[in-house]
Amino acid sequence: KQRKTVNKTLNKPLLIEQIKTMLHMQDDVNKHLIGDNWREKKHPFYRAIWTESAELMDHIGWKWWKKQESDMKQARLEIVDIWHFGLSCLLQHSPYLHENNDIDSLAQLVANDIEIYTPECPTSDFYKTPEAIQTAIESFVEQVVKARNFHIRSFMHLCSCMDMDMDYIHKLYVGKATLNKFRQDYGYKDGTYQKTWQGLEDNECLYQILENTDYASEDLEQQIYNSLKSRYEADVLN
Repeated sequence: KQRKTVNKTLNKPLLIEQIKTMLHMQDDVNKHLIGDNWREKKHPFYRAIWTESAELMDHIGWKWWKKQESDMKQARLEIVDIWHFGLSCLLQHSPYLHENNDIDSLAQLVANDIEIYTPECPTSDFYKTPEAIQTAIESFVEQVVKARNFHIRSFMHLCSCMDMDMDYIHKLYVGKATLNKFRQDYGYKDGTYQKTWQGLEDNECLYQILENTDYASEDLEQQIYNSLKSRYEADVLN
């Protein structure tokens, strides 16, 4: 079957602002976790991408010797985890940042690439089956490992197979980045953090919080953090 595509129109100014917000947030997260000079340490973020992609494959389900059903909610959260490391790759390797720490110019460049690749993304349901998503994951990982860097084009293709546009990724990213920061503040690195609370994994708690949060709020990150803190402290620390 031929891949079906449509000419999608993007709100380019909004896209640039979303990318800019996420790049700045990821830079802050990495400074919080690694240190202000995190880019100089040259951690292999590409390696984290392909290992996270294996977890994504498990959520889609690929084992023919046992009954499996795709867990798209968890799979989409894995996509956002991959995007965290993808942003880190972009921040780490961009010449804009080596010269003058110009994250805003990098955001423009990334938005330009997304604008170019979006019309090429598949829209037919044929490309949204578990088997097609598995193939898209493998193609993405192949490009990442080959370049030892993030690959925007194959990532956008994979996201399209999973019905995720940049608006959706942005919403989940802000939530997951806030959760990652919260985890570090509450002992994730030294092993004292408890990932299950209120009978749910923290990812599931995050989903519940996001469903009841106004995405247009100017203090979205702080609202999410406060909600996580309230739930965690009530269930784990009391």
